[in-house]
Order: sequence, then C-alpha cells, then structure tokens
Amino acid sequence: MISTRYYYKNWRSDEVPEGFSLFVTGVGRFRLTTLKQKVTDYASRNIFQVLFIKSGVCRYIEDGCEKELSKGGVLVWHPGERRQWSWRLEDKPDVYWVEFGGPDAEKQLLKAGLWSQKAYKPSETDGYAPIFEQMMQEMLCRQPKYCELCAALLQQFIFLLSRDVETAQNRKKPIPPEVLTTVRYMEEHYRETVYLDELAAMNYIGKGWLIKQFKRHLNMSPMKYLNFVRMEKAVELLQENNSIDVVAKQVGFSDRLYFSKVFKAHTGVAPGAFQKGKNQ
Repeated sequence: MISTRYYYKNWRSDEVPEGFSLFVTGVGRFRLTTLKQKVTDYASRNIFQVLFIKSGVCRYIEDGCEKELSKGGVLVWHPGERRQWSWRLEDKPDVYWVEFGGPDAEKQLLKAGLWSQKAYKPSETDGYAPIFEQMMQEMLCRQPKYCELCAALLQQFIFLLSRDVETAQNRKKPIPPEVLTTVRYMEEHYRETVYLDELAAMNYIGKGWLIKQFKRHLNMSPMKYLNFVRMEKAVELLQENNSIDVVAKQVGFSDRLYFSKVFKAHTGVAPGAFQKGKNQ
C-alpha cells in the first residue's frame, strides 16, 4: 500500500487550534499496490472526514448495512460516527482524504447541502485531485499562512462538490412539461417577438416559476434560451452567405447592432468576421 499523509501536529489528532473557525488537521492519499484488502474501522472521533474516491470501489458500513461507492464518489463522516470501510486490490483504489473541524465546519457542510447523506455522487470530479494535492503540499512545506490556505482550499472543495452534486441531481429529474412546451414554442416561433409574460400565461404559471424551472433544468433563463435558439439558426443562415441584415430579421431582431452584439456574445466573433472566416 502506498500512503501519503500529513498532519498539523505530525500525528493524527482531533485538536483544532483556537482562533480557527475552519481548520484542516490532516490530509492524504492512499493506493493499494500489493495488499489484497485493506479494512478500516475507527471508533467515533470528534472531527469530520471526507474521502474522495478517485478510482476503485469503497465498501462502507452505514446503519449496519454494507454499501458500495465507486469512482468519483465522496463520503462524508461526521464527528461521533464509527467509520468502517474496506478496499480491494482488484478494484485498484486510489483515494484522497481530508480531516477537519472548527466552529464553522458544520455550518459549511449545511450551507453546501452536504449534511443529510453519507455518500455523494457528483457530476464532475476533474478539479478535486489538484485541490487535495495542493493541501498536501501546503501541509508538507508549512510555509507562513499554510493553515489558512488549507482551510481556503477545503472550502473551495466543499462548494465545488456542492455544485457538482446539485448538477447531478438536476440531470436525473425529468424536464417538466412547462419547460418542454416553451422550448417547442420558441423553436417554432423564434422569428417572432416573444414575451416572457406570454410564455408564462401559455403554461398557466407565473413568470418567476417559469424562470426558476428553466434555470434548474437548462441552466439559463427562458429569454436566454430563446437567444440561444436564434443564434444557432443565425449561424446556419450566415453559412449560407445571407446578408447580416437579412439574417438578423429572419431570427427575430429588428436592430442589426443588437443582433451583432448578441451573436458575438454567443460565438465569440462578430457576424461579419464569422462570414469572413468561413469563406477563407
């Protein structure tokens, strides 16, 4: 087993120094290389611990039952909980962990929505390992303000995880009919003037609710989605060598300058430059 671990006091401790609202007491990484199985069973501790499964499968005990969490999963252990988990060589486990405490530790997890569950499966995990590696580097070198930097990195990880978990949960929820109806309407009527009030009334709901549902399921407001539809169509029309004035009108813009501004925000280039690049 290859294990790299660093502690604030050079040994495992649940002690949080005075004056720190959030404090990293230890951080590390381990991988199984020859040992066929690794079983961990800790009695209750007065500190939080988070495990990020970069690869492999974690078999852990929750409420007396064995459960599994695979690559990309995150486990959150609270103070006072017995911590039982195991790893098998055949799964090639590679795991990062961090231990932390302080008066604000519970608040941070509650605020991030990472309190009610033991296991989380985020949508993306590419940015997690570098955060753990940087915490390990800070704990190893112990340069001035390294404790504060470790706390800041931990906070970054918590809220990045929170966002990715929320994204994953939203993807699993079916898109509600009011969103689907509005999307179909926009795709058929993008040439016309479209008002948010009319879209909401068409679905017998309020504007605020329609906006909330669009942001929740499509990550943008209804009117931003309408511009997305229009710009995608504008790209097609410009590729067919239509004039910019004609394209602007065909996708619902009476003002060419405003059309150009929206097009550039969508594609990164102005309509004229887009056509020139296509024809070169």
